[in-house]
Amino acid sequence: MHKKPKQIAIENSNKTPWEIFTEGMSSDSKSYKLSRWGQEAVNILQENGQMKNVDIMDELRKRGHNGTQENISKFFTSKDGQRFRKEQLINSFEGYWSLKQPKEKFKAVSIPIMITNQMRISLSALGYTKEEMRELTPIECHEIINKGVPKKPSRERGRNQ
Repeated sequence: MHKKPKQIAIENSNKTPWEIFTEGMSSDSKSYKLSRWGQEAVNILQENGQMKNVDIMDELRKRGHNGTQENISKFFTSKDGQRFRKEQLINSFEGYWSLKQPKEKFKAVSIPIMITNQMRISLSALGYTKEEMRELTPIECHEIINKGVPKKPSRERGRNQ
């Protein structure tokens, strides 16, 4: 018995199947006709930056890939795939892969839930005493350190010296 190929139902849509398939993909992947797993590998590299081949393959397996490929280069064997690999991918000899022009990532600012020793050292360098540091919250410490403005010495401190 032969199974019929699955049909993609496109109701009330002016988009082609390729447009629906590539919806949500990066513009780099759209300008080349890459295999599904080639596109997934590109998305993984855009999300994570430089990665080891084995880690990319693990992530692809988590996303549903169940093939026997051991190297992501196997996903770039078509003409467009080879062109993409040559123009957009960097493969270092240590097994790391990255994109030549990675998608910019926004860096999140992390503020510790407590005042760390590194923060205490920075505050000390800015002129804060241990007693003054005890009165500060981690957020206040973070703001003070980021501004980098030294604390003005108090009048009492000036008299004592």
